[in-house]
Amino acid sequence: MEGSATCPELSSKLRLSLSSTRRHLNLMTTVGLVEQVPARRFRACPEKVRGELEAISSLYLSGVIPAGTRASTD
Repeated sequence: MEGSATCPELSSKLRLSLSSTRRHLNLMTTVGLVEQVPARRFRACPEKVRGELEAISSLYLSGVIPAGTRASTD
């Protein structure tokens, strides 16, 4: 999905409950991975996502995060 999307659109596309989708969007908005745009739509912030992925990748490659480690859902 490119561009922006509403929470219900994302929920349907991802096959997640509306409440779970909203919770994840709120968290991603808080840390800057997603921004809310007019008309209750959300869109990714590619430069922020790319930066976070590069940071995580470097931690895996340097051995700081062991291979096979999963992110906590707490």
